[in-house]
Amino acid sequence: MPASLRPEPRTQGCSLIRIYVDADGCPVKSEVFRVALRYSLKVYVASNSRMRIPPGRLFELVLVGEDAHAADDWIVEHVKEDDIVVSADILFAARCLEKGARVLDPKGLVFTEESIGDALANREFTAYLRDMGNITEGRPRLKSVIVLVSCSSSTISSRPLFERSGRGVIMPRPSGPGHRLLPRGIVIMYEDRDILVVDKPSGLLTMGTDKEKSRTAYFILTDYVRKGQAKSRNRVFIVHRLDRDTSGILVFAKNPEAKHFVQSHWDETTKKYLAVVHGSCEKTSETISTYLAENKARAVYSTSDTTKGRLAHTAYKVLKQSEDYAMLEVDLLTGRKHQARVHLAGIRHPVVGDDRYGKVKGAHKCLALHATSISFTHPFSGKQVTFETTVPLYFSHLVGSLEQEEALKENVS
Repeated sequence: MPASLRPEPRTQGCSLIRIYVDADGCPVKSEVFRVALRYSLKVYVASNSRMRIPPGRLFELVLVGEDAHAADDWIVEHVKEDDIVVSADILFAARCLEKGARVLDPKGLVFTEESIGDALANREFTAYLRDMGNITEGRPRLKSVIVLVSCSSSTISSRPLFERSGRGVIMPRPSGPGHRLLPRGIVIMYEDRDILVVDKPSGLLTMGTDKEKSRTAYFILTDYVRKGQAKSRNRVFIVHRLDRDTSGILVFAKNPEAKHFVQSHWDETTKKYLAVVHGSCEKTSETISTYLAENKARAVYSTSDTTKGRLAHTAYKVLKQSEDYAMLEVDLLTGRKHQARVHLAGIRHPVVGDDRYGKVKGAHKCLALHATSISFTHPFSGKQVTFETTVPLYFSHLVGSLEQEEALKENVS
């Protein structure tokens, strides 16, 4: 055990420090038991099923539900400041650090906020490269990561720089001033006493459904503002939503008054999206207007029947065109369900990765639709604020770098 985590030996009684072990995520349980006996530490072993543990009052087996994350959730709920947690699960370790616990991996490495941020970023990056097919085994070798963040009173933007190694593009670590990485890949872009602005990854629900309650942006951010204290009354309030497969900027309120203010001024809000679509666009810009309706299967479609649908307007302009794809800036002039996806599919340029409205099913794992900027009136200052993100790496992978395209146009002009 590292010296920084080693309590003083006790001959009588039991140390106030407790050790929590995730039975499935800790391959060194026997070593943990020996250390606990030596220093008279209470050990809780959270498990989905019965298992053998050493006899005696120092060791307690806690049977949790069958859900894959039940043991993690139980430990996070009960762990206290300065308790010790042993696990190889990086996301679980990050949650325990939020509670003030001291976390060890099975090799004895002590996790800190800095090291856990690096580990989470590398984890997300490796998953991204696997999805893109850039690696099939092992870990990618990172040369360096640079993040530049510029902030002002009215505009907050993230401008990462990328380097190339022998195995592809290096993804920036989402840290630095104003940025914090949370479980499931959520990045906090900005926070004050009234609002919380995040960059949501693709594949994560904004709020819960009948089948999924915890793996949502709402659940993760509520846990964040509660600082892991389950009995806290702090919570976030949903201002608007993004589809599960749409990535990008999402705004939450931190009190009912802020939520009401932002929503009541939502008509003044400007949202822009980036989309990569199939094919070569004949028009460099266009505004699409149709009536949108929803069928019994909850799929949205365009209709000429004004009594069934609601009028929707989507404007777009082409930012970059490649042989097979086009990158578009999309401005939703109205806010209907699946509006951009249905409208773009209707002009025979479906969004890449759109299995519902696209023509090529399963060809791409990620939906190439990203909420890249939002401008709205701040509920406290009354000033217009703007938040921006950069082009996702996945988009550049499909059509090339937008920055290079803009530099080429400047040189030509």
